[in-house]
Amino acid sequence: MNNWKKNTALFLTSQAILLFGSVYSLALPLGMIVFGPLADVISLKALMLVSGIVLVMLGFYTFRKKIRNLLYCGSGRKPD
Repeated sequence: MNNWKKNTALFLTSQAILLFGSVYSLALPLGMIVFGPLADVISLKALMLVSGIVLVMLGFYTFRKKIRNLLYCGSGRKPD
């Protein structure tokens, strides 16, 4: 592998890490702004339960093709 390819891959990796760090730094204050007053209105237990259910549903939606392929693996049927 050429030296410039190594440097480019390292540069892009560092840029991706920087982007994720910026998103996380922004998400924490926004979460406090939204869920802080909401926790005063709704019980914290219900809020955590609903947030967890939504997170699990979002995870299944995001990885639905991989989950479907895992379920049909070895069954002889081709997934839709």
